Amino acid sequence: HSDWVNDIVVANAGQTVVSASSDQAVRAWSPFRPDEQAQAVGAHADYVKALAYSEHREMVISGGLDRQIKLWDVGQGRPSNGPICSLQEFGNASPSSSVYALACNKQGSLVVSGSPENIVRVWDTRAGRQLTTLPGHTDHIRAVLLSDDTELVLSGSSDTTVKLWSMRMRRCLSTYSQHSNSVWSLHSTHPRFQTFYSASRD
Repeated sequence: HSDWVNDIVVANAGQTVVSASSDQAVRAWSPFRPDEQAQAVGAHADYVKALAYSEHREMVISGGLDRQIKLWDVGQGRPSNGPICSLQEFGNASPSSSVYALACNKQGSLVVSGSPENIVRVWDTRAGRQLTTLPGHTDHIRAVLLSDDTELVLSGSSDTTVKLWSMRMRRCLSTYSQHSNSVWSLHSTHPRFQTFYSASRD
C-alpha cells in the first residue's frame, strides 16, 4: 500500500489477510509467505475505510468514502475479476453516505453499514438492495456488529454511545452510555452479544 491501512480481515481459514487502504485499494496477503507480493483484490474511487468477511462464501465486503459497498471473491486460487456486485444508495451523492463500518453474517447475505450520516443501514446482498435503516445515533457511526442469527445489531458512535438494535422490530433495544468520547471499535464472541467489548477515545 502507498497510504494508511484502515482495516484488515483474516480470510480463508487464516491463509489470507485482506487489507483496505486510503490508497483506494483492497489487497490480499499470505501471512505464511512474506516474500510473496500482495495480490490486488479490487479498488474504490476514494479511501477504503472498512472490511467484513463472509466465511461461507469466501467473500470480502469493502466500503469507503466513495459511498459504495463492494463484494469480492477472495477464495484461494481464484483471481479477482471485479466485484461480485456493488451496493449504494442510488441518487444520494452526499458525502455523509460514506461507509465507515461494516459487518455481515457468515453467509454474506446480509450486510450492516455505519456512516457519518448517523444511520445504520441493512443490505440484502442477493437482491442488491437496502432492506432497512436504523436511525437513532446523533453522530458518526464508527463500528457495527451483526449477531450470528442476524436478529441483533450493535453499533458504536461518535455520540459516545453503543446501541443494541432488534432487526425484527427495527428499533433500539438498549443504549449503553459508559463512554465519554467517540466509540471506535466493538468486539464480541457471544452469538447474541450478551457480552461485548467497546473501545473509545476516552
